[in-house]
Amino acid sequence: MSLKVKDRFFSALLGAASAYAVYVQYFAPIQIRQQVPYVWGLVLVVVFLFLRMSQPGQDFIVYVKQARAELRKVVWPQSSEVMSATTAVGIAVAIFSILVSLLDSMLSGLLAKIIG
Repeated sequence: MSLKVKDRFFSALLGAASAYAVYVQYFAPIQIRQQVPYVWGLVLVVVFLFLRMSQPGQDFIVYVKQARAELRKVVWPQSSEVMSATTAVGIAVAIFSILVSLLDSMLSGLLAKIIG
C-alpha cells in the first residue's frame, strides 16, 4: 500500500496543523493563545482538504457512507423491549448476588469451623 506524494503531503500537513493547534492551545505564551480559534479553523480547513484530495481521505468518506448504510438496516428495539430486557437483567443480577453472598457466608463459616 504505497501512498502517493500528495497523500503523504496532506497527511503530514494534517499532523503538523494538529500538533501546532495543540501547542497553541495548551503550551504557547499568552500572546499567541489569542489565535486559538484561527488555528483550529486552519485544522478544519486542512481536514477538509485531506478528506477531499487524498486517497486515505476518500477511503474514509466511503467507509463512513457504508457505515451509515449499514446502520439504516439495523432493526432497533422498541422501548418496551429494552425496559423488559433491562428488568430481567436486573432481577438476574440481584438473584445471583444473593446466591453468591449466601455461598460466601456458608463457606466462610465452614472455613472458620475448620480452622478453629
